[in-house]
Parts: sequence; structure tokens; C-alpha cells
Amino acid sequence: MQLSRPTAIRSLIVAMLLVMAQSALADTIYLFGQIGEFPISASMERKGKELSGWYFYHSQAKQISLEGHIDDKGTFHLEETINYKKTGSFEGSVKQGRWTGTWRKTIDAAPLPVYLEENHNRLKDVSGKYDCTTKERDAQFHYTYRRTLKLAIAAGIVKEFHSDQGAALDGYEEETCSIELASMKQVASKAGILLQSKGDNGEEEAKKCTVRILGDKDILWIRFGDTSKEGDDCRSTDSRMFCSPRIFWNDLILDRRTLKCKALK
Repeated sequence: MQLSRPTAIRSLIVAMLLVMAQSALADTIYLFGQIGEFPISASMERKGKELSGWYFYHSQAKQISLEGHIDDKGTFHLEETINYKKTGSFEGSVKQGRWTGTWRKTIDAAPLPVYLEENHNRLKDVSGKYDCTTKERDAQFHYTYRRTLKLAIAAGIVKEFHSDQGAALDGYEEETCSIELASMKQVASKAGILLQSKGDNGEEEAKKCTVRILGDKDILWIRFGDTSKEGDDCRSTDSRMFCSPRIFWNDLILDRRTLKCKALK
């Protein structure tokens, strides 16, 4: 049956809008691998040919910003910056979820090999109990920061989860963020373990707080919130308050060998 011209035009417009809506969504890509001999992890968002995100060295747990592009053949270029100053660049290609290439500090510097792989590990082979605390002092601004994590996993299923993060200005009471498993439910995920906030009074999930646990043989990376989703900052969900007004979450990096954790900055 042949469509009338107006119907065909409407169908074409609907199809174009669907394609535009899908291309506008930024899918977060999680990457684990190395620069030279240094283990790193990255969070990358792709919108068409544009790439943006950040990475961190496991040993330092400090975010380094990334901006760049990728072409139809999978060739990518990324510029890294710290405090808006260029500190290095990546060149390479993507094939079947593997990002390979080189990193240079400057154009004249010797390159280091880069190997990253998109992380789709759902941690079904991970079982264990983890309990860590990290505390640090900011002498310049007179703040003390505290982060704690209690986590139990059995074959990829979260059995216990509790995390507190606090900040105290000298002479004042600590302000905190706190999440426990009773406020969350585990849902299907393409990468890692995903905990999602429960809705109030049996309603649909508020979807304003997700906690994602990613990992490889060396680390567990606990992500609080999702910057690619509007309002997903794990501060509150409907009537639940997870954070004091002036406190925000930091991701936690847990070393699976030493059982020590760091706050990602």
C-alpha cells in the first residue's frame, strides 16, 4: 500500500526526530587500561563525533579533563587539561571496544603507548566484604573531609552498602552525605553493578540517584550519581535527603589488594 504524500512526510519527520533524539543522548563509556605502565580509568561521553569526559591515574585519583572528537573510521583525538591548561594529548583508534594509540605530554615529547578497553564487566565474579575510611585535611581552607564505605558483594549481588561522606569547617559541626542499601535497589546494567534509588510509597523509581560500582582486577570504582542524567546527583530523591545543603559526593576508588580507598577529586 502506498502512503499518501502528507502521511509519508509525517512518517519521515517522525523518523528524523527519533534519529535526532537518539543522537542527542550522551552514552557514558567507561574505560579501564593503561598509559605506558600506569593504570588508568576513564569516563567518556560521546555525542555524534564529539567526545568529552575525564580520566584518572589509579595511583593519584585526580580527574583530568578530556575533550576531542572521533571520526567514522574510529580515529580519535583527545586533548587533556588540568585547571584549563593543556597537559597532554591522545591519538589513536577504536576497534571492537578497544581504544589504542599514544599519549604525549607535548608535541615534541616521546609518546607512551595507550591501551584502554570499554568496561562491560558486571562483576559477577566478585565476592567479598570491603570496609574503608579515608580522611584528609585542607589546611588552606580549614576543612577536614571524611569518607567511609561498607560494601559486601556476593557473585555480583550487593548484600550490604553504606557510605558516609562529611566535611567539617574548624569549629563547626560536620555536614554529611549518607546512603544505605535500604534506600536503593539493584537493577540491570551494561557496565558494573548499578544501584538505583527507590521511589516513595511504592511509586516508580525517582531516578535521581544512581550508584554504579565498576572494577577490574585492581580497583573498585564507586560512582555516586550520573552527570549524563539531569538531576542525578545523589543529593535527594523525592522526600529522601541524602546530603546536607553544602555537601556533594566524591567518587571512591578502592584498591582491591590493600583494601584502602581514596576520594576521587
